[in-house]
Amino acid sequence: MRINPGGYGPETQLDFRAKGLFPLPDNHYTVMYVISGMKGGGAESMLLKTACGINRSRFNPVVVSLGPPGMTSPFFKDAGIDLYHINMQSIYNLPAGMLQLLRLIRNIRPTIIHAFMFHADFCSRIIGRLAGVPILSL
Repeated sequence: MRINPGGYGPETQLDFRAKGLFPLPDNHYTVMYVISGMKGGGAESMLLKTACGINRSRFNPVVVSLGPPGMTSPFFKDAGIDLYHINMQSIYNLPAGMLQLLRLIRNIRPTIIHAFMFHADFCSRIIGRLAGVPILSL
C-alpha cells in the first residue's frame, strides 16, 4: 500500500522493503554521503558535523569522496565513519569513477544517498538512479 507516492517517509517504507532496499533490520538504515572532495572547506565541515551527529543506533553513516584523501579525511576516520575515496581528479576519470561509485553502492546497499556539492550531486543522481536508491541533494 503506497500512501505517499512522491515521498520517502515512513508511509513508503513497505514499498522499499518489498524492493529489497532495506538491507538492515527495520529500525537501522545506511545513509551514504557523497561529496566532491575533502579539501577542508565549509561543505566538508558540515558533512562531518552531520555524519558525527547522526543517531548511530538507527543510522549507519558512510562517506564517499569523489576526490583523493584531503585535510578532513582523518577526522572521519577518527570518528569511526566508513570513508571511501574514488580519486576522480579530472573529466577523463569520470567513466571509471562512475563505475566505481556504482560498485560501491551495490556493495554497501545504502537506504538513501545524500549528495553534497555539484559534482557529487551530478554523479549521485545518475548512478543512484541506475542502482535504484533514493537520492537527497542539497
